[in-house]
Amino acid sequence: MTDAARHERTAHQLRMLSESLDSGRLGPVRRLVNTLSAAEIGNLLESLPPAKREVVWGLVDPEDDGEVLLHVDDEVREGLIAAMDPDELVAAVEDLDIDDLAELMEDLPDTVIDEVLKSMTAKIASGSSRCCPTPRTAPAA
Repeated sequence: MTDAARHERTAHQLRMLSESLDSGRLGPVRRLVNTLSAAEIGNLLESLPPAKREVVWGLVDPEDDGEVLLHVDDEVREGLIAAMDPDELVAAVEDLDIDDLAELMEDLPDTVIDEVLKSMTAKIASGSSRCCPTPRTAPAA
């Protein structure tokens, strides 16, 4: 697909999305959002006015919330985080890679950070290497 065709497709999708939001038809919006990558959703959210952003954010698959939070600017991220309850935030970020989680830490409420750290501690204690890889042993000399 050429750049011009991709641009036209994106412009058409944005027009459809805006029309659907304006008319209150959320089904097409949900379908469109679910076809986008986390980075594309982040770009979309940044381009929307706050009221529409909030509606679209509510349609994002909760499994993608953490990744999307990584792809929005600080101002948008703060607004999205403020709209989420602590349990939603914990669920959104607890399975992120440690580097990605570190990027979000300063924006998260202390209660969420505490819960995520407890979850990480439990994973380490149970032997899961998902959140923190175990150190490699040095080769014998």
